[in-house]
Amino acid sequence: MLYDLCDYCQFIYMVDRQHDPAFGTQANLAKINRYYSHLKNKSNEFEDISEVMPPKFDNKNTVKLMESLEQWLKRNRGKGGTLLTYVIHEHQNPDDNPTADPGFLMPSVEDEAIRRSLHREDQFVANNKAVWNMLYSVCHGTDAWPVIKGYKTTENGRQAYLDLVAHYQGEGQLNKRRDSAYRILNTTHYNGKNNFSFEKFAARVLGAFEDLKNCGDGMSEHAKVSMIKEGPQGAGLDACKTLGRGSQACMQNLRTAINTLQTEDTAQQTHRLTATSGTRALAAVNGGGRNSNRGRDRGRDCDNGGHDRGGHNRNRNQHGRGGGRGRGGSRDHDGTVWSNDGTTILNNGGYSQDTWSCFSDRDRRVVLQARERANSCLMSERDIAELNTLREQNCDHQQNEEPAPTPAPAPSSGNVGSGV
Repeated sequence: MLYDLCDYCQFIYMVDRQHDPAFGTQANLAKINRYYSHLKNKSNEFEDISEVMPPKFDNKNTVKLMESLEQWLKRNRGKGGTLLTYVIHEHQNPDDNPTADPGFLMPSVEDEAIRRSLHREDQFVANNKAVWNMLYSVCHGTDAWPVIKGYKTTENGRQAYLDLVAHYQGEGQLNKRRDSAYRILNTTHYNGKNNFSFEKFAARVLGAFEDLKNCGDGMSEHAKVSMIKEGPQGAGLDACKTLGRGSQACMQNLRTAINTLQTEDTAQQTHRLTATSGTRALAAVNGGGRNSNRGRDRGRDCDNGGHDRGGHNRNRNQHGRGGGRGRGGSRDHDGTVWSNDGTTILNNGGYSQDTWSCFSDRDRRVVLQARERANSCLMSERDIAELNTLREQNCDHQQNEEPAPTPAPAPSSGNVGSGV
């Protein structure tokens, strides 16, 4: 109990209050005791501040500069244990504005200490110097140094900080930040493209809303949600339709609205990707109709050797420069499987008798498997995956086999057979 009374007397002296019986309740004594117990061995913490200085000003982002200074003051305690925020507090004299006093230890012991700690004791002199040393470290040699260098002799950290606030958070700077925030809101749009995700869109507009709030241009939640709805374009509009059908609570809460939009947008993105993937997989298996040896350039003097992609003949004599030695049972990056001699695409299409007779056992096996799959009206994604796996296994197996001999060119006027 005696220690509690000692802490109480020390605290009311630090915050410049006169004893009042209403202050010395058991509950208040316990709060003050916990406060000082937490501060043990921290009274000289300002002597080690050099190890936790904010980053040096980069001459670009003044908002980041002021935020880093403010955070540093909130994290570090000076001599006596009070957070150094009290050094730059608005009122030097706690009685300058008595109507603003919320009451003893309100809303907390920490707030009381910051709000009312004296600015005329030796502890304040030491802490004021500590703030100056921090500002010197951050601003010296930068564009911010001319603003505060006049306090180099007196080492008045409090006044130097207030001058920085007036310079970088004055009306002129606030107008710039305000205009920048409105420009971001008016020009930032989300269209569902991969290079600009919904997360980036939300972060950008939320930052603009926060800047407007700091500039005194706060907006209602409903106005913010309405502006968010107008931001997305293209694919993003589908998600906004869902938001428009949402509850009134969603329209009155920005965070809830953003979460709703993001959830809906993610679901729609997944649906589009699944649909696209399924279409491509079906095309890889079923594409082609009758092949008629349509493929990529197949080498010199081969049948239709002058054909390029898609089988279009750009050489009148049908003897162009082919693609070299062929593909030899390989598999393209898009899933296309080639015959053993590299001349023909293998799928579920029809082939001439001559072509079929030139196929290796592996080639025929791949074609028959593809036809069997294509006969089913409904092909599941599992079926497609199994077929692709089989193709890959066949390609791997073929690498260890001897290549089949290349067939002689068919006569130009001969019959192609009944087909297989």
